[in-house]
Amino acid sequence: MNGSTFDDFSADINEYFDTFRGQKLFKTDAADLFDTYLDSFKDKEERQHHNCNTCRSFIQRYGGLVVIAEDGTTTPVMWPKRTVKDYDRATKALRAAVSKAKVVCEFLSSERDLGREEFGGWTHFSVRNPKVFRDPLKSAGQAMAAKRQEFATINKVLVDYSDALLDKADELLASGQFYRADRAKTHLQWVRDLKAQTARRRGKKKAALVWRAVANAPAGFTSVRAGALGSLLSDIKAGYNFAAIKRRWAAVMNPETYQRTQNAPGAQQVRQAEILFEELGLAPALGRRFATVSDIPKSVVLWEPRPVKTIGRAKTPGSRGLFGHLTATGSDAAASDVTASATKMTWAKFQRTVLRGVDKLEVLVPRDDRRFMALVTADDEDAPPLLQWDDEDDRNPVSWFYAGGIDGEMRRRVQQAGGQFDNVDIRCTLMWNDRNDLDIHAVFSPDRPYAGSQHIYYSCKKAAGGWLDVDMNVRHDTDKPVENIRWGKGKATNGRYKFYVQNYSYAPGRQDSDYTVELEVGGQTYRYTGRSRGTSAMSNKTVFEFDYRAGAVTRWLAKPASPAAPSAAAPGLNAWGLESDTWATVKSVVPSPNLWKKRTTQHGKHTFFLLDGCAPTDSTKGLGFITETLRGDLREVRRTLESFTKDAEVYGVETADACGLGMVEDQPWNLTVRATSGTRVNLYKIDRFD
Repeated sequence: MNGSTFDDFSADINEYFDTFRGQKLFKTDAADLFDTYLDSFKDKEERQHHNCNTCRSFIQRYGGLVVIAEDGTTTPVMWPKRTVKDYDRATKALRAAVSKAKVVCEFLSSERDLGREEFGGWTHFSVRNPKVFRDPLKSAGQAMAAKRQEFATINKVLVDYSDALLDKADELLASGQFYRADRAKTHLQWVRDLKAQTARRRGKKKAALVWRAVANAPAGFTSVRAGALGSLLSDIKAGYNFAAIKRRWAAVMNPETYQRTQNAPGAQQVRQAEILFEELGLAPALGRRFATVSDIPKSVVLWEPRPVKTIGRAKTPGSRGLFGHLTATGSDAAASDVTASATKMTWAKFQRTVLRGVDKLEVLVPRDDRRFMALVTADDEDAPPLLQWDDEDDRNPVSWFYAGGIDGEMRRRVQQAGGQFDNVDIRCTLMWNDRNDLDIHAVFSPDRPYAGSQHIYYSCKKAAGGWLDVDMNVRHDTDKPVENIRWGKGKATNGRYKFYVQNYSYAPGRQDSDYTVELEVGGQTYRYTGRSRGTSAMSNKTVFEFDYRAGAVTRWLAKPASPAAPSAAAPGLNAWGLESDTWATVKSVVPSPNLWKKRTTQHGKHTFFLLDGCAPTDSTKGLGFITETLRGDLREVRRTLESFTKDAEVYGVETADACGLGMVEDQPWNLTVRATSGTRVNLYKIDRFD
């Protein structure tokens, strides 16, 4: 349209529309808006003058857009309350029509301008799109269709999940007995809040509140039934007892498989990932290196050693205080004696009552290396954010990994199946993630060659003092299996031991299995990763073979691939460069990176004790990131990223100095520490977080 009053009206629309910048926009079912617009002009000639196809298209496509308030009321975003006199009647009529309409979808558009400001020598309605939709994997129309499906899913959840059911789930998750409960606590609260908000609403206000929740939901929250929370609610609803619910929850939350794909990506999926990473400029973020202490913000450090005091101009050699060079009572306590003499307390109490006054902190290096961890970060400091807790405006590209996986899944599976994991002379555990029937076999002989050898396997579960105490997937009934052969304390005799893996039979679908075998001998652990080929005897793969005497390996015949056998490092050192049952100096205590700035507890609350002289000596492949920690818009290419990270090297191990022991809030700690304050030395056994 031409004319100064129309230009003023159009300017008012743009100014008013800008006040909603940053808010989510929604489509409504408002109909016949262009007729409402034309009917506002009393004069027939005026109506004809405004009967413009370009303006008609704008009003029909965008005239019904609204924002939704916290109480479910909607506000039209195109039609200001007041404008120039000639259009005041029109904007009031349009506002009234749109305010009565029902929200039908979140509005998404890849167009930078909504409408055409100039066309055919005339000016028309047009506004600048505040948030242009960009997704290389789907169009705006496809994204809105997905939103409509999410809306339907959440509506069904609100009907199917009663308040009593949600209360019971909340009670269980708050009990402290569910591993990584924080992964579901926030999700559950989101569902409960939405149910409470919509309980007293009906009709369009209720629908608007659900649409508002769907549009603003964190990644994955609208897929309630498909996630961990949905599994928990279904189990409660099905009437499982507490033990079964807890066991099934642990299986769902298995970090080896949780939000991690088990099959290699197809060619189309790889191509989609390439398109997405090119569009987002994320390729530089895939390079990861070991972090150093300098990568940790000082503001998040829970503890670090106090500066050395000085007398005059000279430092007191080796001192943490004026008399720190003197030998303190108890400072030479033997490692074998510390448990009996240590004061037992929680980490929360230790922080509150002891830590602040500690000059020097040491930990007793455990024999089990699964709790060792390392911080890793972006190799390219200018790379865009890759992690959920990293933002362009407040960077934090640091993540972590544990030696035993993100949280030591193998131990959990064995113990949940009733097997013995600790207090052993020898233990060999096989773990895989599909329904094939893999078996672990042990052959023992007191002589060489194998005269009088004894064989432990599914048909002979006890022999030579050993016991196959967990045997799974005879009927292909789980995709989270484990098998375990162990000799309890004092049960293993001197001789030669051989362990091999066999794929007894395929599950339907016939795919080979990736597996991990962990061997523990005399408190030292070794790992082997492999892939089954074929079935029965032709699939046999020897993973460990060694001579055993006096509680230790004296000779390797089949050497473990990962971590290296003790001979690959200095005598007595583990795969992290430290000697078990000795004191290691703590250089810093920090929370896990997900708690540093943009806090998210969905990945657990970890406390890391960074140690002097600690760094991995084994392969650093596959440790750069865990896919469940990546930003939400990468969910659709997780399979490709999972495959990528398996072979991706983490750089900079030679300068890694942010490594040590990691403790998780909802698991036992059993960490022995030695705290020096001035001349006083005290021993503590930290049994748990709180």
